Amino acid sequence: MAKPRQRASQPRHDLIVEKDLEIPMRDGAGLKADVFRPRSGARFPVIINLGSYQKDKLWVPPADLEEEPNPHMNWETVNPLWWVPRGYVALRVDSRGSGKSPGRTDPWSPIEARDFYDAIEWAGRQPWSNGRVGTNGVSYFAMTQWLVAGLRPPSLKAMIPWEGAADMYRDFAYHGGIFSFTFVVNWYNNHMAHHLL
Repeated sequence: MAKPRQRASQPRHDLIVEKDLEIPMRDGAGLKADVFRPRSGARFPVIINLGSYQKDKLWVPPADLEEEPNPHMNWETVNPLWWVPRGYVALRVDSRGSGKSPGRTDPWSPIEARDFYDAIEWAGRQPWSNGRVGTNGVSYFAMTQWLVAGLRPPSLKAMIPWEGAADMYRDFAYHGGIFSFTFVVNWYNNHMAHHLL
């Protein structure tokens, strides 16, 4: 017998936006982040993403999608206008060399995974955080989740990855054992370059 339908949580909180906070990394580097949080003195779970697609690049969905555009939308990341009113903090972090974070970009590298670990633990210690951190994102942002999960950050309690390769060799570079030249070159030249420049 099926369980009765559960209603989704209802919006109850107004939004506070904090732009360009610096998150310290273990090697002394600092990554820039935007925090979207409820206007409340309470502590909330945090949903974070980290990647090279620039936190400040607005994404406006095509008109035929159900999702309504809003001034805080960003490509393949957590939507603060849905999550924050329902009692979550949304945290977007520019990885090294992208957006406002200095350094050299190195997608899906051990350094990027360690940086994500440090950002998760930083989020878990903030006064607006209840210490429970989840990750969220599509494609690139899903793939960074798989990598950081392998490092087992203590504050990481949940993941919401979708449409992200779990095996970089088979899913990304060599589909069926054949080098995916067109995909790799087009992804970097057309997508990464757009977000890095």
